[in-house]
Amino acid sequence: MERKTPPARAMSWKEFLMPKVMIADIDADTFAQEVLESPIPVVVEFFSPACRFCKRFRLIMDALADRYDGVVKFCRVNASENRKLAVEYNIFGVPTTLVFQGGETTDRFNGLMPEPEVAKRIDDVLK
Repeated sequence: MERKTPPARAMSWKEFLMPKVMIADIDADTFAQEVLESPIPVVVEFFSPACRFCKRFRLIMDALADRYDGVVKFCRVNASENRKLAVEYNIFGVPTTLVFQGGETTDRFNGLMPEPEVAKRIDDVLK
């Protein structure tokens, strides 16, 4: 009797949801090195662990980090733990996202936004 090869294993929900590119969690000590001195554009999300909108936005950012891997760097800053940094960049609510290029802020948006809209804003910076 001929043995059949088993069907390809289905991807588990954890594998499906796990991003391929890990977004760096940075703080005031690593901000300059990771963001301001980066040779490529950097998207920085200021968040709070208690913010439910931040948790939803994290999924969008993870998907975008996979899409723009190697072209744009993605980082997160816990605004609750890095208050001086948040004040320096006028972060008064979360989630707030800043886009940096060449060490300068080139775009800023507040709140939860749909993935296509965030992608368009990133594409505008890359032009």
